[in-house]
Amino acid sequence: GLEHYLERRLGLSGVWRGQVLPSLKQLAASTLRTAQNEVKNRTNSFELYGFDIMLDDRLHPWLLEVNLSPDLRHTSAVKAQLARRLVHEMTVLVVDVGLDLLPRVAPVGLHGTPAQQRAALAAVAPWAV
Repeated sequence: GLEHYLERRLGLSGVWRGQVLPSLKQLAASTLRTAQNEVKNRTNSFELYGFDIMLDDRLHPWLLEVNLSPDLRHTSAVKAQLARRLVHEMTVLVVDVGLDLLPRVAPVGLHGTPAQQRAALAAVAPWAV
């Protein structure tokens, strides 16, 4: 993925977790906060948003658009791989953990790592990790 490319091809070790990923999380959180009064809350449901983001030559993210219910058709090998992983992880969160337990998972914050998020999830639903 992009992390591998940044490290191996460009020699930018640690920049993905130290710079890019936190800025992507901040961008997504700010965008969702901006729209929170426009999105209707539906009980016992969830929505998947697709963020189209471009990184500039300094690896600064620019939001292009946000899609409600993004297209998950397997139109390329990369998209098929991403869509399968996304649907699997979303299913684990919604079905295996459940909407009743999910709010109990401690947030790790914008700078939390995937390992920290998995540990927080394991504390509430060890079978889901």
